[in-house]
Amino acid sequence: MSRLKAYGFNLDFAPDADVAIINNSSIGSRSFGSDPALAASMVRAEIEAMQSKGVSACAKHFPGLGSSAGDTHNGFVMTRRTLEQHQSCEFIPFSAAAGCDADFTMVGHISVPEITGSDIPASMSSMMISMLRNDVGFSGVVTTDALNMGAIINIYTTSEACVAAVKAGADILLMPSDVNEAHYAVGVAVSNGEISNERIDESVMRILDVKLTRGLISIE
Repeated sequence: MSRLKAYGFNLDFAPDADVAIINNSSIGSRSFGSDPALAASMVRAEIEAMQSKGVSACAKHFPGLGSSAGDTHNGFVMTRRTLEQHQSCEFIPFSAAAGCDADFTMVGHISVPEITGSDIPASMSSMMISMLRNDVGFSGVVTTDALNMGAIINIYTTSEACVAAVKAGADILLMPSDVNEAHYAVGVAVSNGEISNERIDESVMRILDVKLTRGLISIE
C-alpha cells in the first residue's frame, strides 16, 4: 500500500468484494472466496490498510458478479438471484466496505431482474444505487464499472448509458467509449432539466469530500 502512494496513486479500484458463488472466470482469483463473512473480513482489512496510507479504496462490483458465469466485458450478463439472496450473501462484503468508510464503491453492469423488474444494468439503475446507499449504508463516491464494456456498448449508446447512470445516482462515469459524447450528453441533459443541478452538485460534493479527506485539496 505504501508503494502505491509512493508511486503517486491516490485511488486503487480494489478490493474485489464479489462472493464467488460459482466459478466466474472474469473474477477469478480477485474474489476472496465463497464465504461472504470471510470475504467481508478480507475486504475490510484491505480497505483499512489502503486508506491508512492515503490511497482511496473502491469495493467492486456491486451488487456482486459472483453468481453468474458471464463476463460483462463481453456482453449482457444477468442473475436470477433475489433480493433476499443478495442480502444474505452478496451484500455482506459491501456492507463491510461501507462500515469501514470505503471512499468508493463500483457498481457493475450485471442485470438483476428479480430485484429491478427489468434487464437494465445495475450501473444504470436508480433502484440498485439507492439500495447501495440506503440498505447497504454506503455514503461515499459511486463509480460505474467501465462504460466501454460489452454489457453497455452492445446495447446502449454512450449518451444513453451516461445520462441514465447519472440520473440513477452514479457520481463518476468510468471510461465511456467516447468521452466527448459523454460530456456533451450529460451537459444537454442538465440544460434541458432531465438531470437537475442538485443531482450534479451531490456528486461534486462527494468527490470533493474524498479529495479533502485524502489531502488532495485544502480549504484555506
